Amino acid sequence: MPQQRIAMLSVHTSPLDQPGTGDAGGMNVYVAELSRALARRGAAVEIFTRATSSALPETVPLDGTADQVLVHHVPAGPYEGLDKNDLPGQLCAMAAGVLRFGATRPAGWFDVVHSHYWLSGQVGWLAAERWDVPLVHTMHTMARVKNAALAPGTAPSRRRASSARSRWSPPRTRWSPAPPRRRTTWSACTTRTRSGCTSWRRGRPAGLPAVAR
Repeated sequence: MPQQRIAMLSVHTSPLDQPGTGDAGGMNVYVAELSRALARRGAAVEIFTRATSSALPETVPLDGTADQVLVHHVPAGPYEGLDKNDLPGQLCAMAAGVLRFGATRPAGWFDVVHSHYWLSGQVGWLAAERWDVPLVHTMHTMARVKNAALAPGTAPSRRRASSARSRWSPPRTRWSPAPPRRRTTWSACTTRTRSGCTSWRRGRPAGLPAVAR
C-alpha cells in the first residue's frame, strides 16, 4: 500500500512552540501528538504554520532528526507583533505560501488536508480544492460555545470573523478545466442528383478553420 501523505494546517500557532507561551496551548500538543501517531501508522505528515521569526528554518523535523513529520514555516505577514485577531488579513498570503509549496511537489502529492481552528480551515478548503483531495477540519474551539459557558463577570470573546467570511466565502461551484475544443469535419457534395447528393467528399472548404471553438 502506498504511503499516505497528510497536509496538516495550524496557521496561528506552531506545534514547535512551548505550550503556555503566546497563543500556544492544548491545540499545539494535539497537533503534534496526532501527527506523531499518524506517522507511527506509516503516514508522512507535513505541518504548515505561519512563520513568526525570520530566523526560523523553512522546514524542520518535528522531532529533531526524524523526517516522518515535517514542519514548514510559511511567511505570511509581519514576523512579530501580529495579534491573532489580525490574522484573517494574512490568510491570502498564508494560502499562497501553502499552494506555492504544493506546486514544487509532483501532482497528487497529498492525499488529504487536515486543518485545525477556523483560521486554518479558511486556508484548508482552498488547498483541498486545488489539490482535489478531501478536507478534514477540527474546530477545537468556537466563540459561541465559549460565550455560552462564561463565568460571571467575564467579557465575551469577540472574533472579527464577519469580514473574513465576506472575503473568504467558499465557491458555489468547483473549478473545472476549460472544455476541450471540438474538431469539426467538413463534407462537400461531389455527385448531385434531383433527389439530392449521392456521394460526399470529406474535406474543408478553403478559408474555414479546421477547429471549431
